[in-house]
Amino acid sequence: MSIELGELSNGVSLTQVTTDTREKSNIYCELPYCSADSRIFVYEQKNSDTAPNTTEYVACEFGTWETEVIGRGLGGPGMTHSGIFFYKRIVPNKCQELVRIDLRTGKQRVIYEFPEDLQTRGLGTLSPNERYYAYGVTISYHPKMFGIELVDLAKGTREIINTDPDICNPHTQFEPTEGKQIMVQHNRGCEFKPDGTRLKLVGDEGATEYLVDIPDGKVTRLQVGLPHTPSITGHEAWIAGANEILLSVRAEGEYAPDKGNLVKVSANKPAERVGNAGLSLQPRWHLPVWSLLLLRRLAGRQQTHRRQYPDRQNRGRMRSAHIHEHRAKHTRASLSLARPQMARLQLRPLGPSPNPRRIRAG
Repeated sequence: MSIELGELSNGVSLTQVTTDTREKSNIYCELPYCSADSRIFVYEQKNSDTAPNTTEYVACEFGTWETEVIGRGLGGPGMTHSGIFFYKRIVPNKCQELVRIDLRTGKQRVIYEFPEDLQTRGLGTLSPNERYYAYGVTISYHPKMFGIELVDLAKGTREIINTDPDICNPHTQFEPTEGKQIMVQHNRGCEFKPDGTRLKLVGDEGATEYLVDIPDGKVTRLQVGLPHTPSITGHEAWIAGANEILLSVRAEGEYAPDKGNLVKVSANKPAERVGNAGLSLQPRWHLPVWSLLLLRRLAGRQQTHRRQYPDRQNRGRMRSAHIHEHRAKHTRASLSLARPQMARLQLRPLGPSPNPRRIRAG
């Protein structure tokens, strides 16, 4: 049951979407977890009663705020810009299934099977043509070495295509238009004990980004982070169709708060400041990058820009704000009248698919 919290003078209306006590999350700031038409968003909630798959994925329709559990898995799901949601779930004593859901239709299917004991680093990412799936892995802590593993969903094979001792927190993301490269966060100077205990997430040199070509693994270094700019703060996103990455750097020196620290960067070009002078993003403020992505994707369309705010006083609540392009007084009418009927999500069985496509990992 949703609760209307009122409107602000700038046209923002606040709605508390959930009222139960389960822990909620808007999943992650780097991607808009929405259907391609921006009518549905997905959040996750914890449910210890559904072990071993204790993370529930809930689809919610903007405006009506109707919700439906569409899957249960391990946490760390992903999203494509075409509205394909994917996640992993355990089938006890058998495997981990990679499940694909089309948020427009609600249809889902298993697209790959991993070993049950697979452990990945960071979130997985799916190419826009849905042929490849990639994620980070640990190769060794002594000596320290991590990798990017690529699954070819057409051939049913997986292989490590890139290794580096400092990609412990890779933030892998396929470029969302053509999918020829993956961005990788490079936490230079990270430190671990031989048993895997982390001592330092990033060293004095700070973090940067690089690109990995698909499928051959060629690396392209990006001119962001030292010595080009201050260290990146973490949390970055592709600007779809531009082959550019949007991210923030530490707000110091030439990127101090009064000058702005939001930048874009691409292969063979130096980082370039974007936004207005004085726009400064700190690492803990995740929502601005998420919001800018939606604004970029919805530009030129009569749509609603939505942002989700975890309630700081009760983690079992979530707030959602939406900003319509028209004047605030027309917001509710536009939501109810200008929106075609949404294809209803039908909850599919949450256990193993009766006839999944079996693929052996190479």
